[in-house]
Amino acid sequence: MTTDNGQEADPSKEMTAAEIIAAETAEVDDDKKPSAEPVRVLIVDDSLTIRAMLSQIIDQDEHFRLVGAVASADEARSRLAFNPPDVMLLDLVMPGKGGLEFLSEVMATEPLPIVIASSQVNYAGKMHDEVLRRGAVACVPKGSITRDTPGFLKTLRQAAKRKVKAKPLPE
Repeated sequence: MTTDNGQEADPSKEMTAAEIIAAETAEVDDDKKPSAEPVRVLIVDDSLTIRAMLSQIIDQDEHFRLVGAVASADEARSRLAFNPPDVMLLDLVMPGKGGLEFLSEVMATEPLPIVIASSQVNYAGKMHDEVLRRGAVACVPKGSITRDTPGFLKTLRQAAKRKVKAKPLPE
C-alpha cells in the first residue's frame, strides 16, 4: 500500500479510525471551504435510535441537509425517485432487503456515493472489502461515529464529492 505522497506505507504502523477514513476517502481536502450548497444526505437504517442519532448529528452541521431518514431499502428506493441525495448513509443489516443487496441494486441502476455505517464492518474484514467492491465509497463503524464526529462528517463531505460509476449486479 502506498501513501498519498507515493511512499510505501508501513504495515506495522497502527492507524487510527480517522486516518483510515481519510485514506479511504482521500480525494480533495477542501472541505474547510464552505460549499455553496449543503450536502444532501439520506439515512437508511432500521434502528430508530440510530436514525435519530445520525439525523441529529447531520442537522447540527450547516454543511449538510437531511433529505430523509428511513427504516428500509424499500422506503429508500421511494426517496431516491423523488428526492435524490448527494450521499446515502446505509446500514447493512436490516429486515427485508439487506443493505448489501440494496447497495448492489443502487450501484447497478442509479449510482450515487454510498457510505456504509454498520457495526458489521471493521476496516480489516472481508465485509469491508465486499462493500467497497460493490461500490460503497467508504465504511464507518457505527461505534466510531460519536467518538469521532468530525471525522465522520468529513467522510460524508468527501464521499459526496466522489464520482461513482454503475457497477453490474454481482452474480
